[in-house]
Amino acid sequence: MYYIKINFLKNYLALVVILSLLINPSLAFINNFIVSTPKFMVILFELLAYFFILLYIYFKGFREKDSSPLYIIFIAIYFTFLINMPLYSGMLDGLRNFLIIGLFTMVGSRLNFQQLKFIFGVFTFLVMFFLILEIIDVQLYVNIFNPSSYFEQSRGLIVSETNETGLFGAALGFENRFSYGIFNGARTSSIFLEQVGLGNFGQILLIYTLCFWSNFKINTKIFFMSSVFIIVTSTESRAAGSLCIIYILIFLFRNMLFKRVNAFVMPLCILFGSFFTIFFNVQYSDTLSGRFYIGMEHFFDLSFLDYLGLSAAYSYKFADSGYAYLMSSSTIFGFFALYFYLNFYSKQKYNYSVLYSLYLSLYIYANLIISGSSVFSIKTAPLIWVLFGFFKYRESICDLSSYQLKK
Repeated sequence: MYYIKINFLKNYLALVVILSLLINPSLAFINNFIVSTPKFMVILFELLAYFFILLYIYFKGFREKDSSPLYIIFIAIYFTFLINMPLYSGMLDGLRNFLIIGLFTMVGSRLNFQQLKFIFGVFTFLVMFFLILEIIDVQLYVNIFNPSSYFEQSRGLIVSETNETGLFGAALGFENRFSYGIFNGARTSSIFLEQVGLGNFGQILLIYTLCFWSNFKINTKIFFMSSVFIIVTSTESRAAGSLCIIYILIFLFRNMLFKRVNAFVMPLCILFGSFFTIFFNVQYSDTLSGRFYIGMEHFFDLSFLDYLGLSAAYSYKFADSGYAYLMSSSTIFGFFALYFYLNFYSKQKYNYSVLYSLYLSLYIYANLIISGSSVFSIKTAPLIWVLFGFFKYRESICDLSSYQLKK
């Protein structure tokens, strides 16, 4: 049994994390039934989430262990306002990404295991409730969220004349697109309203389940693993499906992992993408190989000014190229700041942190080959950084020679 014992009044941060994850579905509901939600409203709600986290940390007091998350936030602020703001090049998107990284890492360092279980338990239940609803009655799902209208109002994404479903455009797919052949109908989105977010959550949920495998009873494992299966197959995510297999293989050989193994992930991902682009005659298409190609092609095309973030206003052009997006929106300095943060923030003294650090690096850098900003979205990103902060500062409740949390 996935038992959760939690006092709501004493678990402010856990509730803030859940509410942060629910910003977009809540605004979609508001847009559909109450008032239109332009982009500034999305930004306002995200800023409120950051404010409530900072307010809590300020009154409770900053700790020495907050120094690294604060450093990465200050790096983003420095390059945003000192270099880019005078040039009006619009680097605020990069700053927002690093705010999510730093703030939710600090949140994770303040949570205990019961609170972590509460966050993942409640959020997974909500995701699966609306996912099953979407599979059973897609029209009812559209009547609640109307994703196409929400993205048109909040992101300026014009609804195609051929899309009369009310779903996000990519839900319709195209003829001969890859499919697992298990579910019929449109690709699913659940409370993420679009398919990439749901696929990313499926990966994060699997990572969470594998990292705490020894701490969960059989029925909990069945619930989470079956949820991952339904998520990946119903949203027909090729990247999520491939990476989930890799996550499981790593788990099977977890006792062979060594400290700092995650430092090799980013160079290997870039080498793989480069090799694929150079030696295979592939052009852009909405296939896995086509996404690999365009992702690395944009990265190779970056100019010197792109490395300095001086054309960050155009980073939106790299929607399908995460490395180019990250470099242009946060400068080469932010790019390497994230790399060192992932590799050296945690001392990786115990098996939990070694395994999770590898999973996190793989999740970030493998997805960046084919996707732009999705891994930094507030729809899912708080979860991975909360886990990052939790694993770093929970050595006192872990058996350093195993994967079992002490009671």
